[in-house]
Amino acid sequence: MKHIIRLAVLVTVIFSRVCAQEDRIALHLEEGKSGAIWDLVFSSDGKMLWSCGRDSTVKAWNFENGEAVLSLRAPHATLVTSLALSPDDALVAAGDMNGHILIWEAASGALLHDIAAHKRYISDIAFTPDGRTIAACGRDDTLSLWDASTGRELRRIAAGCVWVNALSVSHDGSLLATAGQDGSVKVWDLAGGSLVRVLGRHRRFARTVLFTPDDAVLLSGGRDGSVRAWDVRKGILLQDMPVNIGFPHHLALDPPGKLLAVSMMNGLLEIWDWGKQTRRASIPNSYGAMAAAFQPHRPERLASAHTDGAVRVWNAQDGTEIVDFVGFSDGQWLTFTPDGYYDCSAFGDRYVQWRKGEELYPLARYQALYKQPSVIEDALAGTYTPERRLERIADPPLASILAPRDGQLFAFGTEPLEVIVEARAWDVR
Repeated sequence: MKHIIRLAVLVTVIFSRVCAQEDRIALHLEEGKSGAIWDLVFSSDGKMLWSCGRDSTVKAWNFENGEAVLSLRAPHATLVTSLALSPDDALVAAGDMNGHILIWEAASGALLHDIAAHKRYISDIAFTPDGRTIAACGRDDTLSLWDASTGRELRRIAAGCVWVNALSVSHDGSLLATAGQDGSVKVWDLAGGSLVRVLGRHRRFARTVLFTPDDAVLLSGGRDGSVRAWDVRKGILLQDMPVNIGFPHHLALDPPGKLLAVSMMNGLLEIWDWGKQTRRASIPNSYGAMAAAFQPHRPERLASAHTDGAVRVWNAQDGTEIVDFVGFSDGQWLTFTPDGYYDCSAFGDRYVQWRKGEELYPLARYQALYKQPSVIEDALAGTYTPERRLERIADPPLASILAPRDGQLFAFGTEPLEVIVEARAWDVR
């Protein structure tokens, strides 16, 4: 016998225009899928940004659209501690916690050299201005110089400062400056390897050094919470600038050499007009800054590396956050603005959720609203400014069946089946 079932569905949708809770909204990254970013560097034209960190990789980011276009993996599990790019952008060099120097061909991603360069952790690495030599330093208290094309060791220098925390090569290629664990700030002759002078000492260990563009001044930062400016030729202290909170971990100058970015892994990123000893900004949302770099040809853009696994991009003039880059250990990536718009790789949102209080909501659930690659491009180009940090997000709709009631029986063919569904949605606007 053929039965005809009439199904009448009555859906009652009740939209409650109720503001979401005031809990802070943040992106929650799945633990173990990304790692702290230790260092970063721009290509000479400013179109690519390279980063490295705890997930054993070096990543290349397209700074025009926010895409991660290349991921280079170390041949052994490690923390990649330092990063350098040759002046012609052809080679990428990295130091790691095991004392190895890794050199890749930037265009192809081919690993050219894996050098057991130091007995311990490599703390910093740099190319000379001619691109022929790589300078490295580490916790074995030595400096080393390497032929960039062959990977052959050229020279090793005993630094005599417990261990070397950082180095800087002068722009004319004649000098090498070091920051020592004993607080010392030293200048070395790069060609001969001899000590030129000890400029002075920080009261606690010296963490970072940087030559100004004219090589007349050396900037240093130390565990005593100060940034100091030294006259390289005369060997005298010119300025002593205390930071607000924490201690300098890394220093970066804009191309003209006017603005100084002071990164602090235990504090906020600060921007200084260092010549005037004036703090321009202490940037909110920048805690745990390991390193920073100004974009060449566009110094109003500043990128910073953070312990939470993000590379953040700022307007260096006013401290406005523009976008965040997050790369994952399996090569996936996510780029997003503070107000929630994002772009990602095919599965880049699988490890990310919105977090409000104790509740977690998959990012992909809001894809239709927030996945907007054009917004990322506009933000990086400077034609879109995020309105504000996302503070509210709509709770997912809740649906409940009012009829039929649980366990209700029907005699098929004798009465219509009516389904009543109530849906509640919260609108944050």
